[in-house]
Amino acid sequence: MMPPENQSTKTHKANICKNIVIRTLCLRAFVVSVKYCCGLLILIFSSTVSLAQGLQFVKEKLDFEITESEFTVDGMYYFRNTRADTIKQYMLYPFPENPELGEVTSVVGSSVYPEKDPDVIKHFNQKAAHFRLKVYPDDTAVTHIVYKQEIKENKAEYILASTKAWNRPLEKADFTLKVPINIKIDSLSYNADSLCCYKNYLLYKWYFEDFMPDRNFYVSFSRIKK
Repeated sequence: MMPPENQSTKTHKANICKNIVIRTLCLRAFVVSVKYCCGLLILIFSSTVSLAQGLQFVKEKLDFEITESEFTVDGMYYFRNTRADTIKQYMLYPFPENPELGEVTSVVGSSVYPEKDPDVIKHFNQKAAHFRLKVYPDDTAVTHIVYKQEIKENKAEYILASTKAWNRPLEKADFTLKVPINIKIDSLSYNADSLCCYKNYLLYKWYFEDFMPDRNFYVSFSRIKK
């Protein structure tokens, strides 16, 4: 048997109950707020996903060049819109994050087809660039992007493995690598299909169909001393 409660005990319990009620109401309000915010996030995410589902990355043509101090990537990128409406969005163009590589010094981009736009690059940093893309319904758009990167330790790399994020292989991909005659290629992540020798440079070539890259394009080299 419990002893009878005095007045101070009753008052104390009443205050506790009051605090519990207030906290419960605040918790309910918080849960409602979280559900609302999550609903907005889900809506935004769903809109992004549904837009991406209508866009396909179908082809790329890449010309790499190594000089005494720079690695240049000159790329043509082909996107297809399978939707019944026009797609307009910013695309992420990532750079490899490798401490052995130098700084990305410049990025320029233009829309080649169907509309001419001499500057589609929004901004860039050492991790990625963002560019504008517009593709009409049941049509293809072509974007031209060129970036330059300092050579730090006789190595160069270009991101190919991100193609997996599109969940489909490239229908076609053509690469070339141009190097001065005084540079010796020590290793390549992909064996070249052909090699052409010119007076002052060498040109390596690759041809792919239904290409789903499992690794990046990577080259290491050494300089031939005169």
